[in-house]
Amino acid sequence: MKEYNGFSGQKRTEVQNWLKAEVKAGRVQWPTVCEACGQTEGVIDAHHEDYNNPLGFVGLCYVCHTMLHSRSKNPLAWGRYKAVIRTGVRYSAAMKRDFGIIAPLLNGQKAEHTRHEAPARDLFEALGL
Repeated sequence: MKEYNGFSGQKRTEVQNWLKAEVKAGRVQWPTVCEACGQTEGVIDAHHEDYNNPLGFVGLCYVCHTMLHSRSKNPLAWGRYKAVIRTGVRYSAAMKRDFGIIAPLLNGQKAEHTRHEAPARDLFEALGL
């Protein structure tokens, strides 16, 4: 893993391995809902902003998670993405980890989506993003 948010790849790997072991042991539940867009299908990840708090993760679908990690390389796409998610847009579920799914969003192209009720909480704002 690469460095993220000031945390080394080694620290991130240690926390992810610990979390997976806790889930396997039944002490922690893996997220099943994207806390940003409400997606419940496909790949849902446990995202950390602070790896010093291993239980302080949020559930993010693959699309939201990948877009979040692309924010510094493509701030324009990140801003567009946050704006549409805030209106209740939910992109099609990613059934596997494939960066090609995100390419249209990074390039300002349209991607398959549905509209839902806007999330009650703006997760990205709550995370300071």
